[in-house]
Amino acid sequence: MEPAVLVIAVPRQPKPPARINKDDGQVTGFARAYIRAMEVVFDARRRENVIDILTSHVSMTRAIAAGNLTQLTTGPVGFSRDGALSKEGVETVLALRNEFGTPSGDFTDMDEFVDLSYYEEALKTLP
Repeated sequence: MEPAVLVIAVPRQPKPPARINKDDGQVTGFARAYIRAMEVVFDARRRENVIDILTSHVSMTRAIAAGNLTQLTTGPVGFSRDGALSKEGVETVLALRNEFGTPSGDFTDMDEFVDLSYYEEALKTLP
């Protein structure tokens, strides 16, 4: 499996919303915050804090939260350290959309639907 990349999806058809075109740092800031959040989620020293945050926002026991956290940070699917989605995963979503979605269309070229520039900009501003 190839390295993952964060997908900040910006509609490209027919054109991105004006708010995105005039990005005042909000989309890049979101990408940066998400990447930093994944650093916390994967930090074993902060595991109990992550579980506290999770159980304060979602109705589940600490044991279930701990199990979910383990599965999402160590299994074959789940979060990635760099706050990313895999290209393979995006391609799977597009293939499913082609097979089952309506209206029908040709959704095979990931580059038509994914704009990584905000992620790339966020990476430049991280230490």
